Amino acid sequence: MILMTGKDIPEKCENESVLHLKQIVYDLARKSFGLELTADEMGTVHRTKHGGIIAYFLQRGPLSNFHKLVMSTVRKEGAPSVFFNLQVKLRLVS
Repeated sequence: MILMTGKDIPEKCENESVLHLKQIVYDLARKSFGLELTADEMGTVHRTKHGGIIAYFLQRGPLSNFHKLVMSTVRKEGAPSVFFNLQVKLRLVS
């Protein structure tokens, strides 16, 4: 799961769909980090009440774009101010 916040996240529109939010995530990842996300990598996307976007990824392995996005620490000159926060949930199996 990645939480995206920042001034370059578009404001929520009235009839916003999941497909529209996914397109926003694709565009921000391309502009900010040069990553081409694909539809099979992303599960679902939600808006937070403060206007951020939560994106759930299906592919999170070491060669995935999710991993590249999380590990990106160098921002390109002139990239939008989008902040990516990573939250990891551990599942305990007995």
